[in-house]
Order: sequence, then C-alpha cells, then structure tokens
Amino acid sequence: MDDPTTRAGAPFPTTHISVVELAARPDSPNYREAWESFFSAYYPPLYSWLRRTGSPALDAEDLLQRFFLEGLSGRWIGGFDPARGRLRTFLLACLKNLRLKEHRDEAVRPDAGAAGRFATDEIERSLAGSRCEDPEHAFEVDWARQVLARALAEVRAGLTRDADSRSLRILDEWVLADERSTAEALADALQVTAGDLRTRATRLRHRLAAEIESQVRTWSPGAADVGKERDEILRCIAGNG
Repeated sequence: MDDPTTRAGAPFPTTHISVVELAARPDSPNYREAWESFFSAYYPPLYSWLRRTGSPALDAEDLLQRFFLEGLSGRWIGGFDPARGRLRTFLLACLKNLRLKEHRDEAVRPDAGAAGRFATDEIERSLAGSRCEDPEHAFEVDWARQVLARALAEVRAGLTRDADSRSLRILDEWVLADERSTAEALADALQVTAGDLRTRATRLRHRLAAEIESQVRTWSPGAADVGKERDEILRCIAGNG
C-alpha cells in the first residue's frame, strides 16, 4: 500500500458510493484505492483514542497497522451493519477488541511497513494541546475535524478551479475567521459591496454544509439522518475548537 501520509489532507472521494462499500468489495477495481483512502481518513482519530487511553506511541502505531491489515484482508469490515449504529462506533469497538486480544494473547505484530506508515508528529502535537479529558468524546471531535478538513479542501479546490479569489478570501477571512474585520472594511478590500459580501458568505456556508453532508454519506454508510449528523459535526467542532 502506498504511504497514506501523502493522502491525509486530500479531499474525500465525491462519489455517492461510500468508500466503505468499496472497501468491502475485494473484487472491486477500486478496492485498494478505497482502502488507502479509508486508512488515511480513520487513522488519526483512532490513533488519538489509543494514545488518550494509555497506549505508548509505538504500540499505538503497531496496533493500527495490524488493525488495518486485518481489515484489508476482510476480517472485520464485513461485519458492519449500518442499521445497528455508526461506522466509527463499530470501528472503535473492533479496535478495543483487538487491543484486548493482543494483551491477552501477546500476539506477534505484523511487519510494520506492510500497510504504510502514517505521520504521527502532528497528531502528537494536537494531543499535547488537547483540553478534552473524555477519550470517547475526543474521538468524536477528532472524526468531526477530519470530515470538516476534507469538506473544506473540496470547497477550496472548487473555488480555485473557478478562479474565484474573492470567495476564497471571504471563506478564510469572514466565514471561518475567529476574528474578522468589519463587513465594510473587507468589502472595500475586495471591491464589492457589504451586501454582496454577506450574500457570498451565506452561499459559502451553504456550500460547506452541503459538502459536509457529502462526506457523511461517503464515510457513514446508512446514516439515517445526514442533516442531523452534519449539525452534530458542526456543534462538536464549535464546542472544542
């Protein structure tokens, strides 16, 4: 498998067929590509959960290597039933079971390079500055940040393709900014009216919300209420910025 580090910040696939569905089909021509995307998407929150619950860094890395190798061989992904809950909850339960089994059986670890290495330095820095004490809640926050980051990457990529530099600045300096200038000051800098600025900002918020929904459909197959999950992601991030 290619090094997933190079894919960590890449946009999620835009297809309506979930990456998880593709990853569960070994006969699919996109099977391995789906697994590379799957690995890069879920590694950071699962690694963070392991570290927050006591696993040393190297143990967390090795356990995740085994976890995804077993998934790639089809040993657990086929057991996921969307009717019984969310995929990330299922994955966390599988990882907990694997860690317990390792501790119980003292299993031999697989080749550490077999599934590719994920760069963990940035994750470790994030953990060092984390204020969250509940690992389960932190896992939800980490996953939400993954979805938001990839949704933003898709929105920015679209604006770049459209050569819409004004909207890119409005996204960064108004929609996403913690501190921002007045509407009149930014509008003057962009040579638009304050009313046009607010209209563009509203459209960008709708575009981002729609992209988050697209990511939820891709990464939470069978989600009963995509809008509800989208709002949970936004609330989770807003309360843990």
